[in-house]
Amino acid sequence: MAFDVVADMARIQARLASRPPKDPAAQALGRKGGIARKRNLSPEQLAEIGRKGANAKWAKHKKETVAGPTENQ
Repeated sequence: MAFDVVADMARIQARLASRPPKDPAAQALGRKGGIARKRNLSPEQLAEIGRKGANAKWAKHKKETVAGPTENQ
């Protein structure tokens, strides 16, 4: 069992090492995007976005509870 865990970790590390490096400039812009968007929204707009997200999350949760978990999980 421990050998399987170590082997899995080695495969994961090899897969991550083979990926091309990410562009640092693009990463920096991506981090700034959400902050800039929040700064430009009114408190009412932020509340509405949060409300929609919560409703979507709980609607999905209720559906899974009634029908059982989906195949993707």
